[in-house]
Amino acid sequence: MSDQDFLAVLQQGYQALNEQRVADAALLLEPLIAAHPDEPNLRRLAVLLRFGQGRTEEAAGALLELGRDAPGDQWVWATLLQYLAEAGQGARAIALCREALAAQPGMSDVVRRVAAAAIRLGDYDTVRRMVAIGPAGDPALRYYLGNLVLRSGDWAGGFELYENRWAAEGAERFQPDWTGAPDPTGILLVYDEQGFGDTLQFLRYLPALKRRFEGRVVLRVQAPLVPLVEEMADQVIVRGQPASVIVKPPGTTSISCTPLMSAPWLLNRLGEWVGVASPPYYRPPKALVERAAALLGPKGRRPRVGLVWKGVSRAIPFATLAPLLDDDRVEWVSLQYGEQPGNPALRDTMGGNGLEQVAGLCAHLDLVVTVDTSTAHLAASQGVPTWIMLDKVCCWRWTDRGETSEWYESVRLFRQEVQGDWPGVVARLQTALAERFS
Repeated sequence: MSDQDFLAVLQQGYQALNEQRVADAALLLEPLIAAHPDEPNLRRLAVLLRFGQGRTEEAAGALLELGRDAPGDQWVWATLLQYLAEAGQGARAIALCREALAAQPGMSDVVRRVAAAAIRLGDYDTVRRMVAIGPAGDPALRYYLGNLVLRSGDWAGGFELYENRWAAEGAERFQPDWTGAPDPTGILLVYDEQGFGDTLQFLRYLPALKRRFEGRVVLRVQAPLVPLVEEMADQVIVRGQPASVIVKPPGTTSISCTPLMSAPWLLNRLGEWVGVASPPYYRPPKALVERAAALLGPKGRRPRVGLVWKGVSRAIPFATLAPLLDDDRVEWVSLQYGEQPGNPALRDTMGGNGLEQVAGLCAHLDLVVTVDTSTAHLAASQGVPTWIMLDKVCCWRWTDRGETSEWYESVRLFRQEVQGDWPGVVARLQTALAERFS
């Protein structure tokens, strides 16, 4: 095979791997790997091919050989971390990378990746170690440190560090940034940046921003949230719409921008720290509440409890919740989007609808039991008693301890004591339900 043909096949195999056509990649690359086992590019492609074939241990062994040959090769350790984490061996990958970093501490990209992986696993000692050995002032590492500080409940200090997310994640940031100065003839665009729950949680700061700005406030949110928040700002626009949709009354002198999730940091910097605790701050539009009342019908003697078991990134197998539904002292109401389980003990009032339906239904419920998803914020922001089922390694907003939340007075947290132990959480929920509705 000529050098030109060799490179062509190599590129075709690489493309097949990128497109996850593992079988095609194997047909192209296996003969080359057998014929040229020491060729540097093929050694790397062989690793990726083995991972793609599910031959994790073989691939990891080949990577470690590459690491011994070139201990400062950041690709080796970044790849090891990625694929072992995907195989459920994140702790092992972190340990191997820490060994490599002890010998080669200058691998800054690996330091950042290890810190990010450690956050996801709740390995906070490793995060602190990566911050200590990484480049001073590195935005990504300061962002990960901010995650830890927020988890500790130091909200002011944590949000100061959390501002590094822009540089760390390359997130969209609109210009010009609002300085915090009042501008009675200006427009302030307050925009969302993450998920539905994040937007709903940080809406508590919108009144403080409006008071400070003194001018017209435009709120940008995800499309499904628009009907829920139309009454909260002078204008509500949808993420993705061009700036030209912003209504500019005669005499408008300027437009400034600020991200909603930066509000606590900005207010603190301006000397107006308002903390995170808040009385109920959200009320769904009257039409949604009335529509939900009609769907539910007259209330009987049993308390109505809403249930959500699945979010975008968090879920509990529905079968695990079966013991809860056996409690006939409660009228169970599904607040779950999408396909319903068909359990006769669970009323399906969603009808294929989404957040609008949930917002209205929550106003009529005595309690909501949910995983950590947007429904938790929709219910708790209305002051509805809300019990949240949490993974052992949960989001920073719930910190790492306790059953209560500073963010919402009506929230009670049910944490896994061991990662993955949802039956233990359900058992404690059963006891709590019996105590509440006995």
